[in-house]
Amino acid sequence: MGRVTKQQTMTERTNPNLVGEQQLRSLIDQLSDQLCQAVDGRFDFAVRVEGQDETIEKLQMLINFLLDAARRSVAQIEEEAHDLDAERQTLSAVNLTLEKEIIERKYAQIALKKREAETRAILEAAADAIVAIDERGVVATYNRAAEEMFGYPASEIIGRNISILAPSPHRERHDEYLQRYLITGRSKIIGFERELEGVRKDGTTFPISLRATEMIHNGRRSYIGIIQDITEHKRLRSELEALAKFPTENPNPIVRVDDDARIIYANPAANQMLDAWKTSPGNHLPAPWPETIAEVLAVGNSNTVEVRCEDRIYTLTMTPVVEAGYVNLFGKDITARVEAEMELRESERQLLANTEELEHQKAQLVDEIAQRMGAEAQARHDATHDTLTGLSNRAVLLDRIERCLQRTTSENDYKFALLFLDFDRFKIVNDSLGHEVGDQLLISIAERLRKSLRAGDTASMTDEYAENQSDTLSARLGGDEFVILLDEISDVTDATRVAERLQKLLEAPHKLGTHKVTSTASIGIVTSELDYDSANEMLRDAD
Repeated sequence: MGRVTKQQTMTERTNPNLVGEQQLRSLIDQLSDQLCQAVDGRFDFAVRVEGQDETIEKLQMLINFLLDAARRSVAQIEEEAHDLDAERQTLSAVNLTLEKEIIERKYAQIALKKREAETRAILEAAADAIVAIDERGVVATYNRAAEEMFGYPASEIIGRNISILAPSPHRERHDEYLQRYLITGRSKIIGFERELEGVRKDGTTFPISLRATEMIHNGRRSYIGIIQDITEHKRLRSELEALAKFPTENPNPIVRVDDDARIIYANPAANQMLDAWKTSPGNHLPAPWPETIAEVLAVGNSNTVEVRCEDRIYTLTMTPVVEAGYVNLFGKDITARVEAEMELRESERQLLANTEELEHQKAQLVDEIAQRMGAEAQARHDATHDTLTGLSNRAVLLDRIERCLQRTTSENDYKFALLFLDFDRFKIVNDSLGHEVGDQLLISIAERLRKSLRAGDTASMTDEYAENQSDTLSARLGGDEFVILLDEISDVTDATRVAERLQKLLEAPHKLGTHKVTSTASIGIVTSELDYDSANEMLRDAD
């Protein structure tokens, strides 16, 4: 800041009034120049008048004070303007940053929604079940493949504990497993692929493969599990394992030979067969196998033969693999079957022999039973019939009469009659022509009686038949005495008519061999109307 000074002249020193006026003018001129500078924004100046009086000096001091105040105000205003400009620039930069951040956030949100849509599409299209849970085990994500695998729709699973998909006892201990991991950081599942069991909505369990990973975002943990149903995989694996063990564990011989019948492979079960052939892996099969192997390869079809090795019998199925140039021999020990068949044939032969013997014994037994039954029937017949004529005997007649008498006591209208036949001249025929002719006469008389009497009067009538049959009964008492029981007659005239008819029938000559014999019969009649007490009384009166 400069100062303006001006030397005093002699006049100014000698004329005080003049000096004061000049100093004031000088002060006004300086002040006018400095004010012009102030208009231009310059306040780095001060006014000074040398040799002034006290009043001028005070005025100069006041002006300089005012100039200093104005200078400070301008500086403060400039500083505040500078600060405002800086703040404006800062605000402008902040606004730009905020606008940029807002735009970036909008783009990020759009990109996030797009990624979420893509992620959801990927999740829904994934062939594997994908389930995400939070650190409490609550399901947050559950894709369509999981719905199909477990049978639960997403609406029933999301928000519930993942343990619902695990069988006991893991279901009850799942939260314990999760808390243990959060505390210790050690897990047997996260970061590994494990084979476990899952449980469907219908309660059925099935094998699964689980690959679990952990994610930490904003200090919060979540877990994603990729799940596969390995039911078919385990079945195939089991089959493959069994297939891999098949040759070594198979109890039947398995041998592979090349086109020169050299043994490439033989399982343990083939050792006995190869020992019998005096060969081993790396060597050739004995004749005629080389020719047989070559023929099977040439034809390209399987062939089965039966071979015997010492005490064993095998069927060998030769299966050619033409492209590879070798033949597989699959053997089956059929020794037990062959021996069983031989035993069966022997048993069948023995059974046939035994059957023939049994049939013979059966025939003998049948004959014996028939003879015994015939004898028993004959005995029963003989016990109730006359041996010579076949008519009922005296015992049957008496029993029948007793039954009829009992019936008369319970049925007032019931009646029966006895016809007692005694043949004239029988004794003369018997004495003159012999007992044989006499017997023939008695047989002929009995036959005429059978034919002439009503149905039911048969020579084979039994007690059972007599008990149930109300009809006529003919019987021989002995010698030439015959009795006819007429059942259910109306009165004595019925018996008389029958007696008359019998007399006419019996008068006709009997042709007995070369003899013709005539014999008449005397017939006595008695009916139940006389109230007999016993059969013998009634039979006595009839005689």
